[in-house]
Amino acid sequence: MGSARALLIVAVVAAAAVRLVTFSLQASWRPLVASLARDPASACQALERTPLLDLPPMAGASRTLRTGALKEAPVECAAAVLRRLASLQQRWLPLQAVGHLNGVRSLLVQDRVEEAGAELEGALLRDPTSPYLHRLSALLKLSRGRYEEALEELALAEGLAPGYRIPTVEVLPGDALWVTLEGFRKRAELYPRRRSEALLALAGRLWRLGRQEEARQVLQ
Repeated sequence: MGSARALLIVAVVAAAAVRLVTFSLQASWRPLVASLARDPASACQALERTPLLDLPPMAGASRTLRTGALKEAPVECAAAVLRRLASLQQRWLPLQAVGHLNGVRSLLVQDRVEEAGAELEGALLRDPTSPYLHRLSALLKLSRGRYEEALEELALAEGLAPGYRIPTVEVLPGDALWVTLEGFRKRAELYPRRRSEALLALAGRLWRLGRQEEARQVLQ
């Protein structure tokens, strides 16, 4: 009885110690992240050197770093920080896409597009319903001349989140319409409970375009 109580006390104390350490680490992290807005170059160098990005408790907290702020930092430094983020997050958040996404960003900063495409597959494997990731995939495929595949990715993103436009991907006007229409079909496949709603929306759009026969076929 006494030993069980002692073990319980040790467990409670250990948990409190872990929370205290985590809180302390996060308190050190926040000023570093905030300084990116004031002095991107110096803050990036500090992030590149900080031992915080080697510590497991920082995996979750590291997600508060808005990687867009690194655009103003020197390329080599930004790539190094993104690479450290990716390594930390892939190791300690293996089921989440964020680590692979930061790996993609690190490679893109260095114009290593082919490698970025391969890394993006890891992110999509972990979050296949992310419209952002599919649009990013479309952007990378466009840059490599894989236009038809890019359109398929855009249609899938449209099916997942109609009207979502981040990141921006430019295609030909006629193909943009195809993406919208195919997006309705994808949505009907992806979300069976919304199948009728998606198909009605598709039929309505076709009808307004003067494609009445196609609209009828959709509703059959």
